[in-house]
Amino acid sequence: MPNPGGGVGREIEFAVAHIQLFYDGTLDQAQRLRMPPMIWGPLGGGRIFTRTDERGTRLLQTLKKIGSQIGAAPDQVALAWILMHPARPLPVLGTGRLERMRAAVAAVAAEAIELDRQSWFEIWEASAGHEVP
Repeated sequence: MPNPGGGVGREIEFAVAHIQLFYDGTLDQAQRLRMPPMIWGPLGGGRIFTRTDERGTRLLQTLKKIGSQIGAAPDQVALAWILMHPARPLPVLGTGRLERMRAAVAAVAAEAIELDRQSWFEIWEASAGHEVP
């Protein structure tokens, strides 16, 4: 699958704070080809928890709010959000921290973390900084 970084079949960056793939056709192509993309940086290297700019603060507050409503941590909500995309992305975690891996496994279990569409779009809007279609 072609990607902006070049090559075919490589991992692509996709995270709640990195949504350019919604607009450049990468995820559309993955769906069309029925090739779930392997994604790197699904938690932005942990930056979604430490950013202090307006967007980062807005996004983290939204993840925390939704997480409190469904009984999940913000990182689990972020992974569940990625996994809900119809392109069926396959996150590749770069963590060596056991607690992060356990949280990720819980987020992947379909029955463990489930977002409704309204919450999914709320996270997209928090990332984009405006209403989305």
